[in-house]
Amino acid sequence: MPESVRVARSFAEQAARRCGLPSPVVEDVRLAVSEAATDAIVHGSADGGMIRVETLISDAELHVLIGDSRVGPASADDPSAVGLGLTIIEQLTTHVESFTDDQGHQVHMTFARPQADGNS
Repeated sequence: MPESVRVARSFAEQAARRCGLPSPVVEDVRLAVSEAATDAIVHGSADGGMIRVETLISDAELHVLIGDSRVGPASADDPSAVGLGLTIIEQLTTHVESFTDDQGHQVHMTFARPQADGNS
């Protein structure tokens, strides 16, 4: 599991640096991805720890999606499912959405990009 989280974190960090996020926000991306990837592996990867990590860079935002094969969110009856991961992610991102669709459970995180002021 640590290898998968490390790879996910590194992939998202590269995208964050590519789109010009300042260092403190890059660290926020790393922490948020670590939280989401760990949750996906622990609670949702029936296929041996495989998760999806996707990034999209738009003019205004970096989007990071972490997905797993879970059919629904972790059960509230599962003591290991109760944690602060989503709360932490909410504090680090511009926007976060957690949902389940036909591909499994997904966490879509958005980080605002600095706006160019034209005064370079």
